[in-house]
Amino acid sequence: MIPDCSRVHFHESIVEISGRKVRRKEDKTAVKRWFTCPDNLKELLQSIRPEHPDPEALVFPSPKGHSMTASNFRDRGWTAILSDLGLSMKEGIKMTPYNCRDTFITLQALQGHSSTTIARWVGNSSKIIEERYLDRMKLDHLRPTNI
Repeated sequence: MIPDCSRVHFHESIVEISGRKVRRKEDKTAVKRWFTCPDNLKELLQSIRPEHPDPEALVFPSPKGHSMTASNFRDRGWTAILSDLGLSMKEGIKMTPYNCRDTFITLQALQGHSSTTIARWVGNSSKIIEERYLDRMKLDHLRPTNI
C-alpha cells in the first residue's frame, strides 16, 4: 500500500501448509498487481493505519497481530457479524467472504468496466470473467426494466 492509501499492491500471500503459515513472495496466480482504491476504501485504510506504518505490516491482522487463516476469519468474524445483521443467508444461499468478490466483479461489469480491466483487478483472466460473470443469462435478470 502506498502512504496515502490510494493504491494497494498485491504481490505476496500467506498460505497454510501442513498447519503452518508460510509467507510466499507471490499470490495464487503469481501476478503482481496494483489496485486503485475508491475513496471509501481509502478512508477506511487511512483510519486503521498506524501513525508510523511498517511497510511489511499486515493491513488486517488478527487481534493478536498475526495473520489470519481464511477459516478463522470466516468462523470467528464473518459469520458472527452476518448473524448479528441477519444476513447469514440470502435467497437460500449461505453468504461467504467469496460472495463479496463475486458481487464486486458483477457490479464493476454493470458499471461498464471491461473484462480485461476487472480481470487485472481481481487476478483472473478476462476469459474467466466473461465465462463466469458476464454471460448473458446471468446479467439479464439484473437489467433495469423499462418504465
